[in-house]
Amino acid sequence: MKSKRIYIFLFVIIMGIMIVSQAQSLLANYNIVEDMSIQTSVNSLKEGEIVAITVTDSNVEDTKLVIPIDKTMEYVESDHLDGSVVFDTINNQLVIDWMDSSNEQKAVTVMLKMNKEGLYPLKALTVRDNQEVNTKEVSIDVVGAEESQTENVDIESSTSFEQSILDKVIAEDPTLENFDRDYEEITGIWGTAPWRYDVSTGVLTIESGAVNISQKPWSSISGPLKDSIIKKLVFTGPVILPRDSTYLFTEQHRRALDTVETIEGLNYVDTSSVTKMKAMFRGMRSLKILDLSSFNTSNVTDMESMFEGMESLESLDLSSFNTAKVRTMTKMFKGLEKLTNLDLSSFDTPSLGSLEYMFEGSEKIKELDISTFDTTNVATFGGFFRGISLRKLTLGEKSLIGNEKGVGNGLGSPLPLDENEVSGNWVKENGESKAYSPREFGQKYGRIEDLTAGTYVAETIPTGEISGEIKLENQTSLDGLFYVNDEIKFQNKIHHKGEVWNYLYKTIIPDELTINKESFKGYRITEDGNMVDFPKEVFKFDESSRMLEVNLKAISEVDGKGNYYSFGERNFYYEFTAITNKEAIGKKIKLDSTISYFDKIFNPYQDVELSVESKEIYGLEPEWELEKKIKNTSRSDEITAVGDELEFTLTATNKEELGAMKSFAIAETMFPNELDFIRGSAELILPNGDTKKLDDSVYQPEKQLVSTNVFSENGFVGVKPYSLRFKAKIKDLAYGKILETKANLNGLTQIGNVVTIDDNKVEINVAYSGKLGFKETPKTLSFKDSFISAFTSTIERKDADWGISIEDTRAQKQPWTLSVKQASPFESIDGDALTQVLIFRKNGIEDKAIDVENEVDVYSEGSPNLNDYFVSWQKDEGFFLKVPPGTAKAKQYQTELQWNLKDTPI
Repeated sequence: MKSKRIYIFLFVIIMGIMIVSQAQSLLANYNIVEDMSIQTSVNSLKEGEIVAITVTDSNVEDTKLVIPIDKTMEYVESDHLDGSVVFDTINNQLVIDWMDSSNEQKAVTVMLKMNKEGLYPLKALTVRDNQEVNTKEVSIDVVGAEESQTENVDIESSTSFEQSILDKVIAEDPTLENFDRDYEEITGIWGTAPWRYDVSTGVLTIESGAVNISQKPWSSISGPLKDSIIKKLVFTGPVILPRDSTYLFTEQHRRALDTVETIEGLNYVDTSSVTKMKAMFRGMRSLKILDLSSFNTSNVTDMESMFEGMESLESLDLSSFNTAKVRTMTKMFKGLEKLTNLDLSSFDTPSLGSLEYMFEGSEKIKELDISTFDTTNVATFGGFFRGISLRKLTLGEKSLIGNEKGVGNGLGSPLPLDENEVSGNWVKENGESKAYSPREFGQKYGRIEDLTAGTYVAETIPTGEISGEIKLENQTSLDGLFYVNDEIKFQNKIHHKGEVWNYLYKTIIPDELTINKESFKGYRITEDGNMVDFPKEVFKFDESSRMLEVNLKAISEVDGKGNYYSFGERNFYYEFTAITNKEAIGKKIKLDSTISYFDKIFNPYQDVELSVESKEIYGLEPEWELEKKIKNTSRSDEITAVGDELEFTLTATNKEELGAMKSFAIAETMFPNELDFIRGSAELILPNGDTKKLDDSVYQPEKQLVSTNVFSENGFVGVKPYSLRFKAKIKDLAYGKILETKANLNGLTQIGNVVTIDDNKVEINVAYSGKLGFKETPKTLSFKDSFISAFTSTIERKDADWGISIEDTRAQKQPWTLSVKQASPFESIDGDALTQVLIFRKNGIEDKAIDVENEVDVYSEGSPNLNDYFVSWQKDEGFFLKVPPGTAKAKQYQTELQWNLKDTPI
C-alpha cells in the first residue's frame, strides 16, 4: 500500500493579553484618562504674565469639564472654539460646556494671568459613570519679578523668559546694537505642536501636532512672536488645523505674517476637519507662491477673504479643492494684484450663496474659467467682477453671473483677443450666440436659450464670413445603410457673406473611396436665381495626398493683381461620386472639407472646417464554419476521470472576406447532465484577441444549453475566428458512461437570412473514477485571548465549529486518515517562541502534543461512502493550547500547520 500526502499550510493566530497587577500604593493616577489632555503654552513665566491653556477632549459622552485654579490666578478670556467657558468665582474653577459633545476633536483655549510666584499644578476633570476622572497634571512655574531680574541667563536655553531678558539687555545697552544673534532661538508650543523661531534667519519651524487659534506664535493677544519678522514658515511633520481656522495666518485687525515670503511643507497640513477658512491667508502680501494642492477642503463652508490682499502672489494651486459645502466666497480673491492665472476647474459650488467682490482688484487676470461653478443659489452678485478686465470668460450650465436686473456684478466690456475692432459686447467664442452688452449678458446668461455654457469673448466687427455644409447620399442602397461597392454622392454647399478674398475649398477623400473623376461638377446661384456651372479647371484632385481642391477664381471678381473676391450673399455648390472599396468594410467613412479665405488686406480668417456624419460600411453574406475542441485540463494523458476539469472551445470562422451579420450566437446545445458547469469560467474570445468575461447566465441547465450572443449589431464580422470558451467538471454519476456533446451557430445576416450550422457530435468517455483531497481549509485557526497566569492555562478555540472540508470522489473508496504537525514553532513578531503548547484532545484518549516533531492523527474514516466530509470536533475536543506558567509573554504568536491526508490509491 502506498501513501499519498497532500500539504495544506495555514496560519494559527494566538492572541494574548497580559494583565499586570500593581500594589494599591501605586494607584495614585488611577483616574487619569487618555482621551482628555491639558497643555500650557509655556512651562515657566514671570509674575503678571499670561499663559494659554488648551484642553482637548475626544470622548463623545463628555458634555462638561472643569479646571480648578488657584485664587491668585486671573481668568482673562477664551477662544470659545468648541465650547463656552464660565469662571465659577464661588468654587474658583473654570467650567467648560461643550457645544457639540459628539465632536471627537473638541478643544478650548483659555488665558490665565499668573499674579503670584509659585509652582501651580493644573488638571481638567469630569464625571463618568458617577466617578471623577481627570487629565494628567501639568505644572506652571511662576517666577517672582525680582528673582527674574537677578538670575543668570543661560545661553543654551531657548525659553521665552530668557529671550525677553536678552532683548531687554540689548535694548538698554546701545553698545550692543550689532550684537551677533546667529544662535538666538525662541521656542514654544502651538496647541500640541512644538515650534522654534530662528531670529537671525526669520525662519519659523513648526513640528507635528494639533494647533489652535489662540496659541498662534504670532497672535496679537499673547503670541511670543507677535512683533517678530517672520520670513519663512516650515512644517516638518503632520499638523492638524482646528475646525475654525479663521484668521489662522493673520489677525483680524492687523497683518501678522505680511513678511513671510515662502511656506514649506504644506503637504503635512491636515485640513480634513476644517469648516472655516475665512481670511486664512489674508494680508500675506510678501508670499509669491502658494501650493494648496494637498489641502482637503471637503468640510469647509466659509472661504470669505481667504486670499484677500496677497499682493505679491504669482502662483496659486487649488487643484485639490472640494468646494461642495462652501457657502460664502465673498472677497476670496480680492486684491491679488500680480496673479495672472487662476485655475478653478476643481470648484463645484452647489451650496454657494455669497460671492460679492470675489475677484475685485485682481487686475492681471484676463481669462477666467468658472464653468464648474453652480451659482443658482446666489442672491446677489455685487461687485463679482469689479476691478478686473477680461478677454475670455468661460461659463457652465449653472454659472449665473448676475441677477435678472443685470446690475451690480461689475462686469465690463471684454478686451479684444487681437487687433480687430470690437463692439464692447460679449459673444460666444464659437459664434453660436448673438452679441450682448455687459449688462444684458449678466442679466440673461443661463436664462435664455441663446446664452448657454461656453466661452465668451469680445464681439468683433464683422467684415466677411464663409459657412457651409456637406451632405452624403447612397446612390445604390436605399435602406439607410452603406455597403461595400455602393456608389456614394457627396454634396457641398458653401455660403459667402460680406467681402471675402482668395477663398479655396479643400476636401480630403479617404483611401476607402474609389473616386470617379468624371463626376466632379459644381455651380453657383446668381442674385437673380440663375445657375452658372463651374468650368472643369476649378477642380484639381491629387492622388497621392487624396486632396480635392476647388478654386473659384475663374467664376469670381478679379483685381488687377490676380486676387479674386466675392461680396454680398452668394451660394456655391459642388459634388462628386465615389465607390466604397474593400478597405471600407467595417470602417466609418467621414468626409472633411476645409475652407481658407482672407480679408481685404489679406489677413487670413480662421479656416472653416466642415464635416459630414461618419457612415459605417457593411459587408456581404458570410460563409461560416464551426469547430469544437474539448481539452482535459486536469491531466495530460488520454484518461478521463470523475472530478476532471474539461475546457470547451467552440470556434466560428467566416470564409467570406466581405461578410457581415446583424447578429449571431454560438452554443453548446447538448451539454450533458453528468457535467457540472464551472461558474465564472465562460468567456468570449474576439477576433482581435480580446477576451470578454461572460455572465453565468449563459448556462441554462434545464435546456442542457451553454449559449452566448456573439454579435448583435449591423457590421463586418471579418475572417478571423470568434470563440466561446467555458469549463465543466465531471460528476460522479458520469463514471463508466460515454457522454455526447453538440455545438451550434445561429444568427441573421444583414439582409435577414437565417444562418444555422451544427458541428458533429463529440463524445467523452469517462472510464475512471475521481480522487481524494482537500476541498476547503480555513486560512486561520484562532484561539481565545487569555490572561498570563501563575498556573497552566488551557485555551479554547474561538470558533468551536472550526473544521476542514475533505472531498472523496473516487468510485472505489478506501479508508483514509487526517493528521497534522507543526511546520514551524510558535513565534511572536519579536522572535519569542512557545514550544509544546498545541495539543489534540479526544474523549477517552490521553491528550496528544503536536509540534514540529510529533505528527498526530486527528481523524480517521474507516468506511468512506460520501463525496464530501466536514471534519470538525465538539467544543471539548479537538485543538487546544496548553500554556505552562512563565512561558508566554503578552504578545501575538503564530505558527504554520502541515495537514496530511493518507489513503489507499485505486
